Amino acid sequence: MSTPVKVTVTGAWDSEEEARAIGEEIEQLQRNDGTGRPHELNEIAILVRASYQMREFEDRFVTPDDPREYVAVVGLAAHHERLPAELRAPFTDAVVAELPKPLTLRYVRLNLEATR
Repeated sequence: MSTPVKVTVTGAWDSEEEARAIGEEIEQLQRNDGTGRPHELNEIAILVRASYQMREFEDRFVTPDDPREYVAVVGLAAHHERLPAELRAPFTDAVVAELPKPLTLRYVRLNLEATR
């Protein structure tokens, strides 16, 4: 049985402030969850009721301070699948080292509707 998770309810003036606060919380969890255990991004999810609510989160997380995780998950996922686990981090580091500094990412979200 898993450990119960405390749910926190907070208010924000607008969606931009909400994204900032949640982003800061996620960054804190990446460093330490209060028990000395850092969390990877693949252990964290943001749940929303409608896709339009994701815009501010996308804007915030597309320009990370350390682009390594973003590049690994979004840009290199297909390559990582084919690499042995011990080569994934060095491969990501080599790709990030070749990217321009400061790194500017352009994120495009596609909403597709398939009909038959």
